[in-house]
Amino acid sequence: MNLDNTPSAMVQLWLRLERTAEELLTAHRRFCPRNVIRLWLSRGASPRGNEFERICREVCRRAELEGYEELPPVRHFPRKHRELLRAFIAAVNGIGMRQVNTGALDTAFTQAFPHATPLNIQKRKREDGNDYRKAS
Repeated sequence: MNLDNTPSAMVQLWLRLERTAEELLTAHRRFCPRNVIRLWLSRGASPRGNEFERICREVCRRAELEGYEELPPVRHFPRKHRELLRAFIAAVNGIGMRQVNTGALDTAFTQAFPHATPLNIQKRKREDGNDYRKAS
């Protein structure tokens, strides 16, 4: 499975995460990182045994989540899901966390869920209150 680092691919990933949450709920299964990863990898070229465990451990370590930790609803608490998706993209593509396009991931969230709780990412500010990225 190869995931693009583009906004359009990430919109699909956010929507896929929402569908996965609903699917696990209807199957009376826990909405946790391990079950999400297991479901996603079983639909593609599925790694078996140790490979699944390696990817799962790597994603959970990078996202700083416990494997069986129940995740909150995607639309209302997007921060944990953002880190989960970021770690999943990095692990599957074999890249570092900093190489994942977080700007595209955040933009994709607002496109996928326009009326949801916004991602509350703290941005570095100057002492005068302006953003570092804006020209003075």
